[in-house]
Amino acid sequence: MKKLSMRLLAASMAFAALLMCAVWVGVKLIFPSAESVPTEPRESEPPYDYRILTLGSLGGKHWGAFEFIDDESLIENSFSSEVCDRDYEAEQELNVEIRYIEKNNIYDYVRQSALAGTDDYDLVSLPMQEAGRLTTEGLLTDLREYDEYLHLDEECWDQNIIRDLDLSGSLYFATGDLTLLDKQATVVTYVNDDMLRVYPELLEGYESIYSMVDEGRWTIERMLNMVKAASRDVDGDGEMTYRDAYGHSGDSYNLYVLLRGCGLRYFDRDDGGELRCVLSESAPDILSAYEYADEIVNNEDYSILSSRMMQYVNDVFWEGFGGLFEKRQLLFNISTLNRVHIYRDWECDLGIIPVPKLSEDQSEYGMTMTGAANCVAIPTNVNDKEQSARVLYALMKAAGDTTYHAYVERCLTNEYGVDEDSRPMLQLIFDSRTVDIKDVFMSTNIFIDPEDIRESSLEKEASRAEKMLERFLSEMEGVRQQTD
Repeated sequence: MKKLSMRLLAASMAFAALLMCAVWVGVKLIFPSAESVPTEPRESEPPYDYRILTLGSLGGKHWGAFEFIDDESLIENSFSSEVCDRDYEAEQELNVEIRYIEKNNIYDYVRQSALAGTDDYDLVSLPMQEAGRLTTEGLLTDLREYDEYLHLDEECWDQNIIRDLDLSGSLYFATGDLTLLDKQATVVTYVNDDMLRVYPELLEGYESIYSMVDEGRWTIERMLNMVKAASRDVDGDGEMTYRDAYGHSGDSYNLYVLLRGCGLRYFDRDDGGELRCVLSESAPDILSAYEYADEIVNNEDYSILSSRMMQYVNDVFWEGFGGLFEKRQLLFNISTLNRVHIYRDWECDLGIIPVPKLSEDQSEYGMTMTGAANCVAIPTNVNDKEQSARVLYALMKAAGDTTYHAYVERCLTNEYGVDEDSRPMLQLIFDSRTVDIKDVFMSTNIFIDPEDIRESSLEKEASRAEKMLERFLSEMEGVRQQTD
């Protein structure tokens, strides 16, 4: 049991490291006279009053205020025009000019600005954990108060995320078609379609892995069976090295992601929409899922993690995982969607599917995001919150056919064509994402005891979590009264 504890701790720590990655951007709206607004569409290059700022995160580039692109060629090609088209729609509709402001520490900047009451910006895009901290300090506006301008029930907003972030009828930040870092930070399963064609027996009688997902039969037990069947000692030297075949590749945090996919949550909602602790009732499922997840991620006969691959190759993704994918010696890779720009350049047929469920009885797939996931919010010191809400909605609405569409196409396309099999998978993945408020508001205060994971210890942790939830909701009630 201690082995289970330490591996879960290692996975949690690795995932926590990803939660520290962040992007910080602010938006300033300028309200010009009607005469200054152009009557003809602007060219695809950014106009003088639209500042595009870049900074690095997760090894990539940022293009525009809400875009995270890991490929410099995309900046040089058509994606920048999609950003301008999106912004131009909002600017024309509301007679504003939009420019972007870079800040390297958004939490401190927004906090200081809000406490000082300065008018430095009108909207912010920031990591969810930073938004959580600002929320508990009463520095973000309740978006529900401006729903007549935001239209939060429309499909351009992520409804699952809004549901999970709702605090007794209040909502302080959200995601939608406009926010792309949250898509980039979504953890998915990459699958080697070439390998499945060469070894169709891996599919256990299914026509394709996509039909398996569609029918709700993509379970963690089935994944383990496929991982085992795909693994073999290719060179026959009696040792499993980077020259051999594996079912799984990725990082240690994949263990946590698989457990989340199987229903691991601290908090969820009852039928009336009220938050409650569900850790105790889900304990048997957590322990059951762990047995499968541990084999998939930590058994070195079936899995090769990036930390191990580094011992053999200089470039983990190209020479390592990519080399094995191209030789049809690696079936799955669990990673964030931001890596698709690397993986699509591999010489293989690559697909994208969700992480598996615990069982066919589980109603939905459970997709999670790392802490690089961004959201949008309106700080309390913004002067014209109604106008900010209008602009935010206009950008969110315009993003669906511009930047979001371009992003999805980029995820599906390589030099050989478009991966149409993964198109419905991406939609399923984005629609299946959930947020546990523990990861947003309580990540530093709540965790499973790494020394003793049993059903009884989970019960004890659940009791502690219930008290923390009660305290948190009480604090948030205080925040609401303070900001009313």
